[in-house]
Amino acid sequence: MEKKRSIHGWLRRFSVQLPLFFLGTGLAVILILSGAVYFFSVNLLMDETVSKTHELLELSGTNLSTYIARVKGESNVFASDPTLRQYLSGNDEGPREGLLSRIGALLHNDGAIKSVVVVSKDGRILSNEADLDMSVSEDMMKEDWYIESIHNTMPVLTGARMQSFSDDKDNWVISISTEITGAAGENLGVLLMDMKYSVVEDHLSRLDLGTEGYVFLLNDKGELVYDKDTSYFSDPDKQKQLQAVLAEGDSYDKEQNMLTYQTRIENAGWTMVGVVSLDTLRMLEQQLFEAVLLTGVLLFGAVLLLCVLFTRRLAAPVADLKRGMNEIEKLAEISVHRHGFTEMELLAGNYNRMIRRVRELMEEVSEKEKTLRQSGSMSW
Repeated sequence: MEKKRSIHGWLRRFSVQLPLFFLGTGLAVILILSGAVYFFSVNLLMDETVSKTHELLELSGTNLSTYIARVKGESNVFASDPTLRQYLSGNDEGPREGLLSRIGALLHNDGAIKSVVVVSKDGRILSNEADLDMSVSEDMMKEDWYIESIHNTMPVLTGARMQSFSDDKDNWVISISTEITGAAGENLGVLLMDMKYSVVEDHLSRLDLGTEGYVFLLNDKGELVYDKDTSYFSDPDKQKQLQAVLAEGDSYDKEQNMLTYQTRIENAGWTMVGVVSLDTLRMLEQQLFEAVLLTGVLLFGAVLLLCVLFTRRLAAPVADLKRGMNEIEKLAEISVHRHGFTEMELLAGNYNRMIRRVRELMEEVSEKEKTLRQSGSMSW
């Protein structure tokens, strides 16, 4: 009980409550300001990181789309060549060598094009490759792949030419088909331009997606066009996982620190989905937290030091006044530290004037008593 009273009395002391008040106020201000700075900066970093990530994915998609558009343009130009139309509409083999030279020039100008194949309606083949495993007949309108090539002008992932699709990526191509028509719009043949699969890989493999990030491409039918892990092309369950990611749309998983963003690849009919592990953001958040924490500790240390100095400066004259008042019976004057607070100096001055007045009064009383004693002696 005595101990509690002692602690309670100690806590009620001016020299204790004042520094506790300043320390508590300083700590609260530091915590509020540090928290506000940290959360504002984190949100700013998040917005900036998300914006940069979106821009990076959009740029990759735009570059890929631009390249495909260029190949499509070359294909359309070649498909409308009068010499090619003349060759396909008759049995004259004269233009063949010139057309092969034209194909050679296309391959020379663009190293990403693996082959150019022209298939006439009657099954004739014109290509830079001599041995082609393709299903042809005198009436190509009976061939399913030919009909599909006429109606589908979007790039298609396939095995080189008509070979079976395998796990060997070196055999994969992105094939762009263009129908070749005559003056009346009748079908004369199909032009196939096969781009190396590395065109897609080169554009997407350079993306900085973080330690656990990945990117994939799906066509309008939901079929996989690109994924770094080739096992996804043959595993239906893994393909369903990608479909689920696509269905979620743009999102951010704060717990996993994963950002998902989708962008459309124009001129291809593809959707690129980037799942980005924001490792840089987490690292920056950690560094920012450490910086804010260190700054807060330094500020609190500065507040503590100022509080101690301020309290000492204020407590010293108060202690002088307390000591003088405890010894008031001695009628001793007190002095406060120089450069102290004005109020303390005034209080000490008033106290000293009071002491001097008490002394004067006591001296007057003493003189009166002495006079009275002298007067009494004389009356005798």
